[in-house]
Amino acid sequence: HDFVDEPDEDFFCKVSKEFLLEPYQTECCGNHLSGKVAQARRDCPICKTTTEYKVVLDKYHRKKVQSLKVRCSHKEKGCKWVGALGSLQIDHIDKDCQYVEVQCRYSGCGEVMQRRFTDEHMSNKCALRPFACQYCDYNDSYRNVTEKHWPICKKYPLPCPNKCDEKTIERQNLERH
Repeated sequence: HDFVDEPDEDFFCKVSKEFLLEPYQTECCGNHLSGKVAQARRDCPICKTTTEYKVVLDKYHRKKVQSLKVRCSHKEKGCKWVGALGSLQIDHIDKDCQYVEVQCRYSGCGEVMQRRFTDEHMSNKCALRPFACQYCDYNDSYRNVTEKHWPICKKYPLPCPNKCDEKTIERQNLERH
């Protein structure tokens, strides 16, 4: 994590030195350990007691950990978000971060882009976005309307083959013209 202010040593396991996302506290001496260290031992790695060695998840310390200020993990891509560690994943990255890579929601597209580009992609660029023929009532994907429907659309405007004053004529009226 990219902390705004470097956390003090109370936020790190006394044995493994890893950051304590889930801090366990020993009942014997009150020190904090990571879950891996705490649960892998039968004796306290700090005070060496075996008779009273029990560990519990320290919910108070976990709240302090979750409130530490961090920068978004996508800051190198341009994200300026700063907030509580506990909000980083659930509230920011999963929902709001505009620099997260997401996949187009239209079935079959599969294109991946930063979230900030999804509106433009899905409104104007995706070949599989819903699209209505502007000449008749036919609805399908952009690709199907423009590549398959327009070549047969009866109301699609075509240039006059006789080069008369009418610039365009509906396909269905071309023979009569």
